[in-house]
Amino acid sequence: LLFTGSYSNVEPHHYGGDASAPDTLHDPARDATALPLIRAAIDGGVPVLAICRGMQELNVAYGGTLHQRLHATNGFDDHRERPADSLERQYGPAHVVQLAPGGLLQRVARGAHEAT
Repeated sequence: LLFTGSYSNVEPHHYGGDASAPDTLHDPARDATALPLIRAAIDGGVPVLAICRGMQELNVAYGGTLHQRLHATNGFDDHRERPADSLERQYGPAHVVQLAPGGLLQRVARGAHEAT
């Protein structure tokens, strides 16, 4: 089950956060669907891939909190969209991805690499 990114963020009341800045986009219908769906999927053994907002949802669904202005928090990358950048830059490689040693994705990637 794929939980994608979005321009919106999880509403802070789901994780006990302060009210959002006025310009913050939210999607209450997605929150109402995604948060229980993530828990049900994982509890049911369904594989879940969470990307961007999907990671927010996964974290909040299991009791985590969020930094509402992550880009302004020391030690974190700025993943906000930059509309002035070319599509190649916007959707190109952004940072290194580390695979868990012995994890499924590492085994799949190793198998694909050995097959070439």
